Amino acid sequence: MSSNLAQFGKTFEWYRNISIQLLEEFPTKLLSEQVSTRSLCLAHQFIDLGEMELRVLERITKKKYNKKIAQPNAEKTNGREIIKYLTACHALFLSEVEHIPNKDECCCNWFDRMHFDLSEALTFLIAHEAMHHGEILSFIQTKNLPMPKILQRTWGFE
Repeated sequence: MSSNLAQFGKTFEWYRNISIQLLEEFPTKLLSEQVSTRSLCLAHQFIDLGEMELRVLERITKKKYNKKIAQPNAEKTNGREIIKYLTACHALFLSEVEHIPNKDECCCNWFDRMHFDLSEALTFLIAHEAMHHGEILSFIQTKNLPMPKILQRTWGFE
């Protein structure tokens, strides 16, 4: 499990770095915008990444974490506040997972219909981060915004 955990950490760090670089490039005024009434505003897209980490961590460890890190108000935040939140959530997540005894026996239930072992839960978090990157890309394209440098370098968008 330790090699899986190390690989998870490396891959997750890569995706989280993309999220942070996107936040560094977006002007604050765009964070409250949304593509449609059915989508989350851009700030919510990013805040949900940290929130999901805490929700998965709660299911894995059976502890409560949502009060340990103050979530930014999506309507009144800026990129720096969201980066601080994501960094704190991620550091807590990695620290807590590192200290889980018997990682091979660790598991969590998701929505009472899915059962994940630890490596599956960690993979789910990576997929969740990538899904939000896709939604953010859709926002960029729909609003006809310049393509952020990180997406140009990472995915070849120009």
